[in-house]
Amino acid sequence: MSLLRSTRLLSRRLNNSSKGSPIQREFSFHPVLGTYKVGDFLGKRQKNDPTMVATTINAKQTITEALAKIAAETPIRSAILVEDEAAKKICGIITERDFARKVDLMDRDPNSTLCEDIMTPAPETIEKSESLDDAITVLFKGSYRHLPVTDRESVSGMLGINDTLRELFRLQVLHKHMPAMKAPLTSIPNGPSKAKT
Repeated sequence: MSLLRSTRLLSRRLNNSSKGSPIQREFSFHPVLGTYKVGDFLGKRQKNDPTMVATTINAKQTITEALAKIAAETPIRSAILVEDEAAKKICGIITERDFARKVDLMDRDPNSTLCEDIMTPAPETIEKSESLDDAITVLFKGSYRHLPVTDRESVSGMLGINDTLRELFRLQVLHKHMPAMKAPLTSIPNGPSKAKT
């Protein structure tokens, strides 16, 4: 099944689970994804590029401060908002689109507009111990581009739709050359680390 056909099929099928309920899947995108942990994927990505980390910002900061911090810390075009940076408990998420639609297009002053004024509050998250299959399900079910990753409710990272689809495509190419996929997950080229999450 092609990647495009797979993503369209998933989009059609995953619309019935309510927010906060256990993740429900009718099928798996790939036999490996069910055992491929989100934490392992993030660890591999950050090992390859140390700048690929989630930026956490206090919700009381201004848009100007937030954009400056994002630009200085990471190429990821979104940030996780917290009320207490020490506890790192998520209260919202802000993305490049939020700035464009809720600040720029509405002609609001980024120097006085706070992140909490334009954030998406209480975003859906996924635990780093869950599978990448579940993460892709959540991303498509909610039509999200960014999905905060947590470790017992504290910020652990950020998952992007482009990254997950790129990894899915890589696994499909590998699957074509290794149809049975009998090799252990940790032995797959550029696969997840052996570290436990």
